[in-house]
Amino acid sequence: MDALVAYDEQLRQGIEIVATGSTDGSDALLPEELTDCLRRLEQVWPRSKPSSSKESLPSAIGRFEIERQLGHGGFGIVYLARDPLLRRKVALKVPRLHVLANESLRERFRREGRATANLDHPNIVPIHELGEGDSVCYIAFAYCEGPSLGEWLKTRSTRVPLETAARIVQQLAEAMHYSHVRGVLHRDLKPNNVLLFPAKAPVGDATALGFVPRIVDFGLARLAEEDLEATGTSGVVGTPLYMAPEQALGDPENVGPAADVYSLGTILYELLSGHPPFQGIAPLEVLDRVRNAEPPSLRTERSDVPRDLETICLHCLEKRPEERYASAEELAEDLRRFIAGSEVRAQPISIWQRALRVCQQPQRIREAGLTVIGTHAAVIASMVMTLYMVQAGNVVQRPDSFSLYSWAPQACLFMFTGHVPMIFIGWMLMRQRLWAAWVSLIAGAAMVFLSLLFIVGFVPAGMTSWDDIPGFRIVYPMMAMVFVLQTAMSTIAVIALKRLRRR
Repeated sequence: MDALVAYDEQLRQGIEIVATGSTDGSDALLPEELTDCLRRLEQVWPRSKPSSSKESLPSAIGRFEIERQLGHGGFGIVYLARDPLLRRKVALKVPRLHVLANESLRERFRREGRATANLDHPNIVPIHELGEGDSVCYIAFAYCEGPSLGEWLKTRSTRVPLETAARIVQQLAEAMHYSHVRGVLHRDLKPNNVLLFPAKAPVGDATALGFVPRIVDFGLARLAEEDLEATGTSGVVGTPLYMAPEQALGDPENVGPAADVYSLGTILYELLSGHPPFQGIAPLEVLDRVRNAEPPSLRTERSDVPRDLETICLHCLEKRPEERYASAEELAEDLRRFIAGSEVRAQPISIWQRALRVCQQPQRIREAGLTVIGTHAAVIASMVMTLYMVQAGNVVQRPDSFSLYSWAPQACLFMFTGHVPMIFIGWMLMRQRLWAAWVSLIAGAAMVFLSLLFIVGFVPAGMTSWDDIPGFRIVYPMMAMVFVLQTAMSTIAVIALKRLRRR
């Protein structure tokens, strides 16, 4: 209750400071406290949809006259505004409250805006102005009368033609290569960050497409990363459905141009199949699949997708950055080759590479552990059941010399020195212990060898043959098959654990 009272008091002070613009007095909040207060305010007072009420909108920001709200997102709000000086409409992006209240984040916002403003490419939304008015910083960029690529996809009743999908991503890849050469990453490429400007004059591919795809919101994901670092918050930044595996791992230092190439691959995948390569109910589920799962084959999602186009798309979606296209220009070049009907440079992965990737998936470790536990629990159960059935006379050819009391100690020794410890090994394997995988592999191979010896009638010195018990003549081949399965699953677990440790 005390914490709740303190939270309410801090929120009240923050709102009072924002409303009055005053920071005088002994009880004034520090800048860090105010930033945190505003972030909490935005969490408890979300904007569920763009406002349609003129009364709730600012009349102007700087010299720009606000007409209506176009949308909002995790970063801020976008308004449709009119520039009275140049007499044109612009889209005006304003950051969220806690960014406005933090001078370091505001300066980062300005730097990102200046870097993007220097990008002059036909497939990048141009920035008209970066400024500040009434203590609010903003970016004014070209207003798009057309929809975003995401909106365009949702309104389509038919599949996107193959060449159209290839042309769209080819142009986006050319724009990304242009920005990468100039040291600007996007980090949050997705269909909603691609605006489709109506083609007012037949220029290049615009003639075939009917619109010009242009990328917007460069560098704003980096601003969000800076926000997390400033507040000591851990997490990943970006949109999980279109995020590269290295971004999903939450390590921004290893995020480079290859992450944007991956995102272009997810856009191409969605254009062709109608949905992103990885989906899930919750963001954490999607992130786990981005990190560990292989994308479903495009040709199973859509049978008319040519193998070359699927190869291009899946080459973008490689888990390791160095296995993707070396640059966005290489991706664009391969798409140009596909459109022209030439041979593409990307090569499809072989069946052996595909099998290796299946083996390397982390879920194989848990499956191997369950296999070891199930295998040895089943062996113990079968031994106990067989001895009981022989003692009870349920076996037709019961040996005259058989006595449960003479055979039980040997059976217990066999179970408690071999099978019970292996159940523990299986449990440790499920906890991703590499040594447990090696122990399971070696033990499984040894048990396969021992079972084969029993099958051919060779009994090692010091061991009593149970050949007089008919049930065990059937058990030996079954044990051999079971331990072959354990050995194979343990080998796969070793492969998966080694890959997991290399990350």
